[in-house]
Amino acid sequence: MQHHKFVGLTVMLNMEKTVSSNRLYRTLVAMEPSLHRNLFRFMESPLYVTGRQPLLLCKGMLEYAGTGASGFNRDRVWKKVAGSADFNDVLFRKYCSETLKLVHIYLAHESLATSKINTGFEVLDFAIEHKIEPVMQSAAASIREELDNGFKSVKYYFDSYRFEKQYYSMMDFGVKVDQKTNLEEISTSLDVFYWIEKLKLASAATSQKKTLNHSYDTGDIEAVLAQIRQFPVEQHPALALEYHAFLTVYKGDEPENYFKLKAGLEQFADLMPRKDALELMDAALHFCTGRINKGDQDFIREYFELFDQGLKKGIFLIKGELAVWRFNNMVAAALRLGKAGWAEEFIQSNYHILPEESRDNTRTFNLARVYRYQKRYGEVLELLRNVEYADIGYNLISKAVLLITYYELNERETLGSFTVSFRTFLNRQRNVPAQRREGYLNLVRFTRKLLKMEKKDLKSAARLREEIMLHRSVTVNHEWLLEKLNEKTR
Repeated sequence: MQHHKFVGLTVMLNMEKTVSSNRLYRTLVAMEPSLHRNLFRFMESPLYVTGRQPLLLCKGMLEYAGTGASGFNRDRVWKKVAGSADFNDVLFRKYCSETLKLVHIYLAHESLATSKINTGFEVLDFAIEHKIEPVMQSAAASIREELDNGFKSVKYYFDSYRFEKQYYSMMDFGVKVDQKTNLEEISTSLDVFYWIEKLKLASAATSQKKTLNHSYDTGDIEAVLAQIRQFPVEQHPALALEYHAFLTVYKGDEPENYFKLKAGLEQFADLMPRKDALELMDAALHFCTGRINKGDQDFIREYFELFDQGLKKGIFLIKGELAVWRFNNMVAAALRLGKAGWAEEFIQSNYHILPEESRDNTRTFNLARVYRYQKRYGEVLELLRNVEYADIGYNLISKAVLLITYYELNERETLGSFTVSFRTFLNRQRNVPAQRREGYLNLVRFTRKLLKMEKKDLKSAARLREEIMLHRSVTVNHEWLLEKLNEKTR
């Protein structure tokens, strides 16, 4: 008997646990609050909803959303739906399943309500099927008006193809043999849509093959390129931009396509959908990075100007925020161009658009980099001396900046112990890629040699210079090391 009582108690305790895996609950929590209000109004409409259970179920679950709770209490939500009736697991699951279907229908309605052209397509489909001629004409006119409004993006060509197909059906061109049809319009829209999407896929596949060593079979891209070359590409800016963006990846050493892409972005970036502009801007920036890594210093300015253009146009902002890595890269580009004052102003003016959780650390980290370039070493120490970053990238760069600062301030004893602790730190970080670790270890090693070298010891300086030059591709801040070495020989 005691055993059965214990089992019963276990069941009761499990019933009272919060539930977080319920699909309806997870869907409701993921929705914005403004959608909840419209959902409640939808649930009160008799067109799709019969009975109060779906509305009560949604409201009951949403009482737990935003409270910090890991889920909802199933028993309490059941009472809101079923009153004093005993909990019925089968019925509760049935209510959840049916309500989730209604939420899906509501989301479809919401999607149509926010897209005039999609509403037009649905109305025109219905009117063609049921031969409601007045509605056909008005829906077609509405779609044409939407298509002619704004930049002709990849979505435009898909929508244009869809509309021309509907128009073909609407006009009964399949049976009217004496009239010229819109088959060319259908074909052109389909071709351009296909080519843009194909180039996007091929770009992604080519990039991943280079950076991640993953291979994908996306078909004969040379055949696609041959077709595009026979087409008036420049008359279709969305296709031209994607074409030149792909060629910057596919033919990585040819700047001609980069400059065509850059010119297109200058003209169209603020007219096209932000997501498309962001992808194309990143393709251009990626090309710049590749050239910089190969030693082409002119592309540091290209990177800087492109990023500045994209920032002014709002292309890089996602929900009003700028990604930390983009912020860091812009500061780095400015510093490499000798624009330390600009970089400081950029940090102070824009750190508020960084994600809140990393805002202060990113500002501190980048100000320290700027102050190091401005030789404001005392302020660098104030910012970094007692800071440990959770991010390994921040941590490594800040330690390198500290090492340089101790050297510049001639704090020899502090620097000596710091290089030992930095080397130990590097050797313990097994998650740091080997080449990256080697770059920082070389910085530590060569700095220690600089410390031990007597001033105007030309023979030792010559040997160290040769060694630094030999390893400069895998030595962090090798330019600084050479500068300090030159000072030793004066």
